[in-house]
Amino acid sequence: MKKRNLLLIIAVSVMYVSFILGIGIAAYNYYDKEFLLDLQHSTLQNNIRDSEQFSEQLNKDYELFVEYIDNYTNDELNLNKPFIYNQKYVGFGDVQDDGYLFEGNIKRDFLLTFDRNYINQNISIYSFNDIFQNETAKDVYIFFNYNNRFGYFEATPYVGSMLISENYMLANSKGQIFYNGVENNTANNLNAYLKNSERIVEKLRTNKPGTRVDDTNDGQLLSSYSKVEAIDDLYLINYLDFKAFMIRADKLINPVIAIIIIVSMILVILSLFYGSVFTSIYRDVELSYHQLSYNNIPIFKINKKGKIIFRNKQFKKDFREFANNKFINEIFLIDILDLYKQVPLKAWLIISTGPYNAAWLAAIKTSVFSYTILVYPIFGNEPQDGTALINIHTDIPSLNQYKLDYQELTKSFSPTAKKQAIVMIRIINLRNVELMRGQAYVDEAVFKAAHRLRTLSAKIDGVKFYHSFDNSFVLLYESVDSTEVKEDVRRIIKSFEEEKLDQEYDIKFYLKAGLYEFNARTERSGALFVYEKAKVACESLTKSVDSVLGIYDSATDFRLQQNYLVAHDLEIAIIKRELYMAVQPIYDLEKEKVSGFEALLRWKNDKYKRVSPQTVIEVANESNLLPTLGNYIIEESLKIAKDLEKYRVTLAINLDPLQILQVGFVEMIKDQLKKNDVNPKNIIFELTENNIITFFDDIIEKIKVLQGLGIRFHIDDFGTGNSSLLYLKQLPIDGLKIDQEFVRGVEGDRYLKAIVTMVSGLAKNLDVDVVAEGVETLSQLQFLEKRGVRFIQGYYIGRPLPIDETIAKMDSLNKLSLKGEWGLWF
Repeated sequence: MKKRNLLLIIAVSVMYVSFILGIGIAAYNYYDKEFLLDLQHSTLQNNIRDSEQFSEQLNKDYELFVEYIDNYTNDELNLNKPFIYNQKYVGFGDVQDDGYLFEGNIKRDFLLTFDRNYINQNISIYSFNDIFQNETAKDVYIFFNYNNRFGYFEATPYVGSMLISENYMLANSKGQIFYNGVENNTANNLNAYLKNSERIVEKLRTNKPGTRVDDTNDGQLLSSYSKVEAIDDLYLINYLDFKAFMIRADKLINPVIAIIIIVSMILVILSLFYGSVFTSIYRDVELSYHQLSYNNIPIFKINKKGKIIFRNKQFKKDFREFANNKFINEIFLIDILDLYKQVPLKAWLIISTGPYNAAWLAAIKTSVFSYTILVYPIFGNEPQDGTALINIHTDIPSLNQYKLDYQELTKSFSPTAKKQAIVMIRIINLRNVELMRGQAYVDEAVFKAAHRLRTLSAKIDGVKFYHSFDNSFVLLYESVDSTEVKEDVRRIIKSFEEEKLDQEYDIKFYLKAGLYEFNARTERSGALFVYEKAKVACESLTKSVDSVLGIYDSATDFRLQQNYLVAHDLEIAIIKRELYMAVQPIYDLEKEKVSGFEALLRWKNDKYKRVSPQTVIEVANESNLLPTLGNYIIEESLKIAKDLEKYRVTLAINLDPLQILQVGFVEMIKDQLKKNDVNPKNIIFELTENNIITFFDDIIEKIKVLQGLGIRFHIDDFGTGNSSLLYLKQLPIDGLKIDQEFVRGVEGDRYLKAIVTMVSGLAKNLDVDVVAEGVETLSQLQFLEKRGVRFIQGYYIGRPLPIDETIAKMDSLNKLSLKGEWGLWF
């Protein structure tokens, strides 16, 4: 019986799908022939007519311009500016190699990145900021160029009087928009207007007129395009509202919809009759779909009351803390009625367990009385729901509540001479506590810390307290005095740190804070940007041991502006290839010879000769240039690796974990190795510790693939970043690098001695290499050698030099020894 019912349902479904497909094909053919073809033909003809008319008028006006140039000087033309179509010329001037000389001897230099071929053609169209340096004017002009002289006039009245279309653009085959006639649109590139701009760009490059339907932010538009012959590489693109022309299709759509509704009602009646069959099929299909993941993800069943009636092995393993809980709402913060809607639902755990803070719950109705719940855990400290006004872990107002309060503050403040302020307070040793006691302990300690800080801040009038998702705390002052707010913050931190949160383990939290004062009357920044300014002030103290309060002031603002300028120049430097890689030798104490080099970034620009490479990397990271700069470093370093290959030495290349996350990173490395013919066994990637733990699972597989090629991986500056001994267990590393901060002063500092000894012993037990950098004295070298450090790097061995100077001195490599003169080779 069940088999016959199943076959019947399949037959009805096939008939329904076939009917819908038949109606759809018929409607599509009618629409394609009767509407779309007519529309495309008419719009294309109009576009071709407009572009030809535009070209013809431009050529006529250019011929008159040539007569002006042949018969008059620039001064005469600028004095009595002739008419051009329906307006006067703006001015005349001389064309020079690096720019234009305008009326009054005003010189404007070309942008270095602009295509000179386009500038030098007879007729061109662009705005000043498109081609000239230090120009912001966006008004578009048409330029005539003849015999190293030019004349120009405004494009808007000229073009607008000839092109009758409502929405049109003038663009080149690279997608750059020279004239934008689309109403209320300021895009200067087709990519900013069209969702698939590369398709129409490909069409433009064929120089053949045509039409296509494009998706834009303004909706679905029909574009027609044709070449403007008077100007090289310029195309007229007209846009029409595509949907407006499809209204006539209603005569076809309405009866089709009616037929579909009638057939659907018949199928619904049949479906109700065979409801039990449908339920059985639904259950079988859904469970078979999740069969592969049944033993890989947590799964449990509940009845209609939310009582748990079954748990699989993975659920018992991951949620062992909830073994005695019988109802779902004793494990997850969730409304069970929402769960029964059978849509994926995000739910936070009552108490974090293992790596989980929350999970996506997918409910499947598997019988009349029960639901099967599939659990897809959310790892790490993922932010809470963007609409939550209360921090779910501490029951304290969240950052979302702060945003609302800030908006009210800027709207309803009373006139006063006093300022407002925001303070961010951060626990600086939170990760260390996590390493010692684990995540569950940290969650409980943060809960205590949050309520302790709220109690201390409650003693201050006019202050609101918030708990952010990243375990930082925010104070919002409605009215402050500069001196008082600083005293308040220092008093809160001092009172907090005097009291131990945990007497049993003698663990204390240490705090630092950032302050930003503002005036709600004049402050232009939004709530989150004001919060970020306090965060910047706090983060500027992460390496300080003398201060607990950072101030966001004009100097901070200036530094951020300088970073912006550095980022701008850095982008140009990458294009101009002003950056190069110097190499510093690494000495093998066991074999008594230089065994490798480290590639270090250098900038050939006097303006930045005192800017450290680390600063350059930080600025690149902040300005999203890190992927481009990282690829540049790898490309240049592998060229050097090929030059050094005959000397049988390794080359270490610094690599940020974020670079590994790039799509296609592994393939890019393979391509560069093949392109430069480099042996992967001579390459070492030095990973910085930051972000390793955060993206551990995402990068570990890529590391293993690259190691399979022969590339080795070292942890750079071990112990200074977000160190965790936990990741060393699974991370397939080949070496650790002791940071120079631990090497400097190691002779007289017992703590530094202990750290270096510990890292060296750890590397030995893990059977990986250990490299010490920053070695500057013989006593440091001797201490490191006694502690089992095999590889050393620093000024005592040699300074970084360009590759050509290094190769010139390669014959001196084997002359270095403990008995000889150190540091003279480089």
